[in-house]
Amino acid sequence: MRRLNNKGGLNLPLIVFVLFAVILFRMQLEKFFNPAVYRGPWYTVTIPVGWEKKVLEDEVVFLSPELDIYTEMPEALFSIYSKKSDGSLFLGDLFVQVLKELKKSGVKILKQGDVDVDSQRSKWVLVKNVEHELIILTFFIVDDFNRYTKIQFVANPEKFNEYRPAFEEFKGTFKFKRMF
Repeated sequence: MRRLNNKGGLNLPLIVFVLFAVILFRMQLEKFFNPAVYRGPWYTVTIPVGWEKKVLEDEVVFLSPELDIYTEMPEALFSIYSKKSDGSLFLGDLFVQVLKELKKSGVKILKQGDVDVDSQRSKWVLVKNVEHELIILTFFIVDDFNRYTKIQFVANPEKFNEYRPAFEEFKGTFKFKRMF
């Protein structure tokens, strides 16, 4: 029986390295082509199961599969608006302006605060649109690259608490693409 050696035999470290590289490549490929993940310009988010996705110019909207029996509109929607600013943006200044505009528009501000979204500071506001009978929860984020992102949840008051856990799970899957 002939023994294999490095002179014309199999090179075990090379085989292990190639096998490891193939497995790693396949894992990255599956992650990249995962249809359940939406890839925005600088973020990714997992699409809720069964929800319809509509992509607009600067916004993506996810519509719940359940429809209101009277309006035949989705019972809830999640949306992400994203825009790169040409000038400097500061979250504090932006949020003050947002609150002013909300007060002018006639909606009722229920609560506001700040929280991290994927370790990025955000401001949020919960409002009630009396005219259209909607509760709207919006998160505003401005990162170090002057990229503005708005994550929003809209539902009628009767369905808001029912869809809130799904929204929190959705928001929890939101990840900024890292530069390094």
